[in-house]
Amino acid sequence: MLLTCTQHVMIKVSSNSLSVGKFAHLVVLPTGVESAAERLVNSSQREGGRDEEIVVQFQDVAVGKTAEKKFKIKNTSAVKTEIQLVRQNSSVTPEVFTFVLNNKNLQPDDLVTLSVKFTPMIINEVCIEYFHLHDRSGGSKTTIKCVGTCKGLCVSFASDTIQFGQLSCGKTSTKSLEIINSSDCEAHYQFALDSSESVFKIDQRCGTLQPRSSKKLICSFQATQPINYYKKLACVIHNQEPLFVTLLGTCHSDAVKPAILEARHVDWYNSLTYRGLSGYSPEQIDAMEKEGNVCLDGDGIPTRQEDHQHTAMEEYFHDGYYSHLAFAVPHVSMNVRDIDFGRRIQLDSIMQKSITLTNHTKDKITCVWMGDTSHVFHVTPNSCDIPPLKSTSFRVTFKPTAPDQFYGAELECYAFYKCLTEYWQLEREYISPPWCLPLGTTGHTFSQQSETFLPKLELSSQKLQFPAVSLGESSFTSLLLRNTGATPIQYDFSNDNSGVFLMKPYRGIVEEGQQQVFLLHMSPTKAGRCEKVLQLRLNDDDRNTQKVVLVGYAEEAAVKLDNDGFLFFRPTCLNTFSTQQYGVRNTCRVPLRFEWMMSSDDAKLLTVSPQSGTIAPNEHQMHKWSFKPKEESRTLMKPVLVVTTTRGRLLSKSYLVPAEGKGTLGSLRAAESSVDCHNILAGCMETKNIDVFNDSDCDLHYELHVDSDKGSTLDSPFLLQKCRKILRARTIQTIEATVQPTTCGTFTVAISYQLLSSADDTAVYIGEKRHLCYVVVSAVFPTLVATDVSCHGSASGRNKMQLWNLLNLSRFNSLMMKPLPLSSTSQKTTESMMA
Repeated sequence: MLLTCTQHVMIKVSSNSLSVGKFAHLVVLPTGVESAAERLVNSSQREGGRDEEIVVQFQDVAVGKTAEKKFKIKNTSAVKTEIQLVRQNSSVTPEVFTFVLNNKNLQPDDLVTLSVKFTPMIINEVCIEYFHLHDRSGGSKTTIKCVGTCKGLCVSFASDTIQFGQLSCGKTSTKSLEIINSSDCEAHYQFALDSSESVFKIDQRCGTLQPRSSKKLICSFQATQPINYYKKLACVIHNQEPLFVTLLGTCHSDAVKPAILEARHVDWYNSLTYRGLSGYSPEQIDAMEKEGNVCLDGDGIPTRQEDHQHTAMEEYFHDGYYSHLAFAVPHVSMNVRDIDFGRRIQLDSIMQKSITLTNHTKDKITCVWMGDTSHVFHVTPNSCDIPPLKSTSFRVTFKPTAPDQFYGAELECYAFYKCLTEYWQLEREYISPPWCLPLGTTGHTFSQQSETFLPKLELSSQKLQFPAVSLGESSFTSLLLRNTGATPIQYDFSNDNSGVFLMKPYRGIVEEGQQQVFLLHMSPTKAGRCEKVLQLRLNDDDRNTQKVVLVGYAEEAAVKLDNDGFLFFRPTCLNTFSTQQYGVRNTCRVPLRFEWMMSSDDAKLLTVSPQSGTIAPNEHQMHKWSFKPKEESRTLMKPVLVVTTTRGRLLSKSYLVPAEGKGTLGSLRAAESSVDCHNILAGCMETKNIDVFNDSDCDLHYELHVDSDKGSTLDSPFLLQKCRKILRARTIQTIEATVQPTTCGTFTVAISYQLLSSADDTAVYIGEKRHLCYVVVSAVFPTLVATDVSCHGSASGRNKMQLWNLLNLSRFNSLMMKPLPLSSTSQKTTESMMA
């Protein structure tokens, strides 16, 4: 076709485009097969139109380990979308949960795997974090709640007491001590013992226990002084509270034979300590019993013994020296627990420092130092008697044997009542165990011109996070130092002058290839963040200094309430109840105990579940409130939320939550006062829709009833079972009624309703029945009538009138128009349904 155009022609083309806008919808699906007792993902749709919440629950995970769980995300919409995962801002808990998403773009009906990893950092702490999963268009939103618990180690001794019994001076007795690791991760342990200076020795003073394993340690006892020996030896464990083992032994010589010390004597001494009587010697206790000033039972134990409980960590630190706290007044104290001689250049010179021991008891004591002058560190005099409430000085001598060496030792002094040397003079076998006083000593012989060894070490962490505590409570953590070099390392941690942070031990020697476990203690004095940088000085050289940062928090009770602290109920029908979910979020780092309190008048209208309980740190907990009005009015109620810290000083804080509700009356109405079903063939079934309106401001729970038939004595076409429903405020509900008459006639059925307190089986009726509408049913049978007659064939000549009369068709028509008897048509039962 050839088009020739000699003029300007404008052609306008228009088209109509039709498109449908769609929001993407993401669905979270669990993967794998899991038991009902331990589900990977728990999904729940919150009430009130809230977002869907997915709960990812981790079981106990060891500190430093990583646990992983996976689930799938499906794009169920017809459009592609981009996944966005946003962490809810929170400064309460550390970020211990991480998500890995291999593909953020999803095509329609595509699946993508989302993995979540949990790496806890603080033992015995519950971690809760919230993440929001949504698509880029904002069509769907899912809250992912991650919950995980960090478990510590489980290391124990097979026996916590070793009795070496009696042996002669210079002899050796050996026993075995089994240490068991029942956890799933490695355990690093260290005994606070210097085997070269103590009478008690352990072959493997420090080491590592593999998961689910045990180790037998060889313990030995060798003494040269004929006295009793008692030591409550601490075993320090990384990421666990310390363990204690009681070591008992008695040494005899040819001239001196003290009574054999047994475990029952330690129990007797602890009983005296609880009663404040251990400051008296056994000789004085014996005299007090004779005078009637103290009551003892048959075993010599004080009556009305009190039970004092404290943790192993508190016992380790609160000794009156490293901490200003002590569970009992010390019987014998030392003015220093650690002496650093520093640098000594001339080996032939004598370097000494003095220490003072004080007797706080009511009787004379004897102090005996272990070791002799042949040791690098020794104390003079070797033994001394101290009168009651008096002090005595001793000299500690540092006598090194080689240049360019580090030296360190823990000396031991045993103090005991002097009267025990003549224990046979007592009527009872009162034996008080001795007190073991350790003294740490360090020094080196490097000259100022020579450099010390270059330290090679590994620290478990250079930033330690203490578990958060309440004011008045203490928190603990641990640090592991490994000497990876071939030379000893001398360590010296700086002190915290504020007294908030304590470390034990803070000075000492780590031999080559060995390790040292440090325990740290935090006791904050005010609420807020506590931070301290400790200087770790190595090998007495400022150039070998590292930093260890300590961070902790002291918390006060604090929560954040939904809706700015207000609670509103929608209008509620009298004597029924409406529910409302109300959220409480713990904004502090410690668990809180909560309790809802209200006046007696408010308690008649309000109920809450749970009324009391515990909220974990950063947890957003939903509480279900119910409001049941008694009168038609607006009511302002004032429940109070009281939150309290679970430990420490039990500080509490109250929050007033104004709750407003309105009681009202409600009723239902049908769209038509009379519903006509028109003509229905008898025996047939037909359905009819009835629209029910709730014009009130409150939701109504109701039950429908069929009251009676009017205008007929025949069986009703309705047989209505109990039908309980709920109709929201200002909404319409369509009820489908099924009618099946069994005989001819006109039926008029009255349908009524009765309000309920709820829609469940426990509901009770409120008020009387109320009329809703009438249903009119006209039931008919098919009618057969003769209207014409004619003949064919040979009888075709007959006229119609003759045939009509001959066949008596008038009589036939009258019979066909007459209803059949009821007994031949009606059935015994009729069924009718209304939905």
